[in-house]
Amino acid sequence: MVHDGEPKGDRVVGERTYRVFDELEPFEPSQIPTLTVTVTVTDPADLQALRDLFDADGFGFEPLATGQVLCRCCSEGSVVTERAVLGGAQRCLVAAPRQAAQQILNTWQAPGTRTWADLHEAT
Repeated sequence: MVHDGEPKGDRVVGERTYRVFDELEPFEPSQIPTLTVTVTVTDPADLQALRDLFDADGFGFEPLATGQVLCRCCSEGSVVTERAVLGGAQRCLVAAPRQAAQQILNTWQAPGTRTWADLHEAT
């Protein structure tokens, strides 16, 4: 992504602050695909454990239920949110090569408490 260097706002999630910029144009396409997967957890801590595994390998992971739509004036300000505490079955986005994502998901799963299905490229 190329931007003009002028921050338009902040997103604060937990202890971390992310700067927000207007995108001018894509700099270059990512070599890492965006995948979707359905995960099922009995304890919200299991979802955090999966996020931590993807993060440790330098990949991205985010449940779709944590998305937030903001109006323009709010999006250009500072928005403070907490990560949603989620359980049950849910769709998630993954930024990782398919084989790496499968390995991480297989390492994480535990029959009866942590499962995953339907890993495929997002369209």
